[in-house]
Amino acid sequence: MAWLKRRDNGFYYIYWYEGQAGDGKPKKCMKSLKTKNRKRAELVYKTYDEKIYFRKQGLLTMNKIEIEAFKPRLESYLNTHFDNQHTRRKYLGHYKLFAGFMSKEYSYVKYLHEIKDTYFVELKIHEQERGLSPHSINGEVRSLHKVFKIAKELNHINENPTDGLSIIKAKKPPIEVYNQGEIRLMFKYTKGDRMLDAMILLLLQTGARKEEVSNFKGTDLNIDNKTLKVSRKDDWRPKRDKERILRLSDKLTTMLNKLRRDTEYIFVQTTGRNKGKKFSGSQLYRYVIYDFLKKLAIKGHLHKFRDTYASYSLACGVDIAKVQHRLGHESLKETDRYAMAINEPIADDIRQVFVGRQGELRNG
Repeated sequence: MAWLKRRDNGFYYIYWYEGQAGDGKPKKCMKSLKTKNRKRAELVYKTYDEKIYFRKQGLLTMNKIEIEAFKPRLESYLNTHFDNQHTRRKYLGHYKLFAGFMSKEYSYVKYLHEIKDTYFVELKIHEQERGLSPHSINGEVRSLHKVFKIAKELNHINENPTDGLSIIKAKKPPIEVYNQGEIRLMFKYTKGDRMLDAMILLLLQTGARKEEVSNFKGTDLNIDNKTLKVSRKDDWRPKRDKERILRLSDKLTTMLNKLRRDTEYIFVQTTGRNKGKKFSGSQLYRYVIYDFLKKLAIKGHLHKFRDTYASYSLACGVDIAKVQHRLGHESLKETDRYAMAINEPIADDIRQVFVGRQGELRNG
């Protein structure tokens, strides 16, 4: 039978034994219920406990469903079980892409349980021929693995056809950073827009991800400690659900404090039909990249600010463990790849952007 347990992170999990592990002992299975609410967890637990029991006894009959008919069922499940809107869109979008591929290449396969692992291999080959990068293809594979895991939970399939599917090994692209002249040019032309001025400085001094920037609220900013918290929201969670604290410079703290007095979110749109609402990732990209950097003839993207922060901070002598924490990296190895990205002398005015006049503790 299954049992319910609340872990240190506050979320409830279901545990049970099913099948055998490599050493011949019963395999311990675990599933997060993605909720901190005890009553909701108990309701979900009862449903899973029954399914696990019936599956072990061989009494659970597979609920066959067509590939197309699974789309609304998947969307309903994602809306119920996933708080992160970006994750919901990603899983659903990748499944729709796969369903379209199946209808075109294997139109005779109608039901979800008829799908085999070879179809996913063909999909990877198809995406490579279409010119997609290994990173994008691996993202699709991981999404589809999760989607078919959900299908198994809903009893639409007996086995996940993506279990043995491998990802494509690929070298990470070379690190791109904004050079010192481009950074000076940015600050020269942000002065007329206080929100853009604060946003560019925040991107360069913290390496925050675009979704993090979009979801910063006034309550995340601590004026006394000069910190900004990457925190969970009702409709959004940080990558790997990992919260962290970003230390800010005096200048950036003051700039953000002036912005947060006007609205709930620190950065909001100032024009158009979405005036007063927070930026989405794509809207933030347009605001910073297309509406600003393109006018300055600077080639770049939002993640390039993150690479710039990491590379210049390490080149200025900031401890790598601190840079790792600020970026939210899982390991030092992930951060270490930025250590040799800057191979030119750094001017004093640029050095002050990343470590401040009185050293790294001014901004980190």
